[in-house]
Amino acid sequence: MTDRGRLQSRGRFVDGEVGGHNLAVRLTHRRPFKRLALGLLAVAAWPAGALAADPERDSFDAGDDVTAEVPAAVEEARDDLRGDLGRQGLLSVDDSTGSIRFLAKLDGYLTGATSDAPAEAARDYITDQAEAFGVEPADVGDLRVAGTETAEGIDSVEFTQRVDGVPVIDSSLVAHVDPDGRLLAVTGGLVPDAQLNTTTPDVPRSDALEAASEGVANPGAADSSSLVAYGTDADLRLAWRVLVVASSTGVYDTLVDARTGDVVRRSNLVKFATAPVFENYPGAAAGGTQGVRSFGAGWLDPPTPTRLRGPNVHAFVDRKDEVPGDSLTNPVQEPSQSPETPPTSGDNFNYPFDEFAPSPGPDDYGCAPSARCSWDPKLTPSGSPPLGDWAPDGNQAATQLFYYANLFHDHLRDAAGIGFGPSSGSFEGDNDRVIAQAQ
Repeated sequence: MTDRGRLQSRGRFVDGEVGGHNLAVRLTHRRPFKRLALGLLAVAAWPAGALAADPERDSFDAGDDVTAEVPAAVEEARDDLRGDLGRQGLLSVDDSTGSIRFLAKLDGYLTGATSDAPAEAARDYITDQAEAFGVEPADVGDLRVAGTETAEGIDSVEFTQRVDGVPVIDSSLVAHVDPDGRLLAVTGGLVPDAQLNTTTPDVPRSDALEAASEGVANPGAADSSSLVAYGTDADLRLAWRVLVVASSTGVYDTLVDARTGDVVRRSNLVKFATAPVFENYPGAAAGGTQGVRSFGAGWLDPPTPTRLRGPNVHAFVDRKDEVPGDSLTNPVQEPSQSPETPPTSGDNFNYPFDEFAPSPGPDDYGCAPSARCSWDPKLTPSGSPPLGDWAPDGNQAATQLFYYANLFHDHLRDAAGIGFGPSSGSFEGDNDRVIAQAQ
């Protein structure tokens, strides 16, 4: 009842419901269609996320959801600075690190004009406000200029922080200076009152390289390593920072605690297109809310996607069923009139679920928090609803179909005992991709 759609490849249709989405899956007669159809119909019964895990794209941070404690003196200095900035001043703090995240005045500048170099003008201001930034004035002199970028006359100078000579990861401050030397804003931040537990690692470099590669699919060379300080508050810890090159879709920036040898962070530097999708039907106890997921490598046409199309699936909105291809003798066609679903920004397809909220009562046709609807079923006692009724969820439905179909394609290709690859005609390429029509 939530979203209607149809998946096609050349051949016959198998009707069913996948995760609360009504689908008609047409499969070519040359394929092991029974296995594919049964698998599609079983998606809703699988645990949420059972197909979504891809070890080459797994990233985590042991410090997530941690709130840093900020010394009282630093809090007082920031309150004083807010007063100096006035009603149009902005000072925001990153809760996880306790550092200033953004500092500016909407009605003016943080400093006056000066002939000093942008880096020196910024350093002077940071020194004057050292307590609000959580550092000692003498520490400001130790900040290193990592680089300067200039755009439309504005110099953006990046400073990085060190403690006991060790670089602090995730601690950088960018000062934005206009052509007259006036400081416009400061972004990023420094770890307040930083203290490092040690500068000597208990874990040797070789063990850190091995630990960084464990748990990564097809680990390649651990290309580089260096000692850094990490943490979510002033009590920083020493870590090995290791770069692991696993594949073209997995290049991992990894932190290994230099005392325990534990991997405390892994971040894939290869970025993928993302979309909010359901793993189960909307409202289900498990997987019933939208979560942002990455599209798999190769799902979208390179180099920059303009629609939901790739070698395996082409998903689009086809409310009027304009795309023919309903029999073995009538080949599936690509859409000529139906609207494509474009990315909302960059490579991402951020289409939220637009829920129809029915009035309580016996005639609401079952729409409820545990069985959410995307259109009003009361308008459709004997047929399709008005196009305007389900139109708001068209792009979301197309995105959901694209995700499901590609996810299952990869599962059938990779799962042991199935082997639905190119040699068995696995719905790939211009002449045999799945056509996914959202209605």
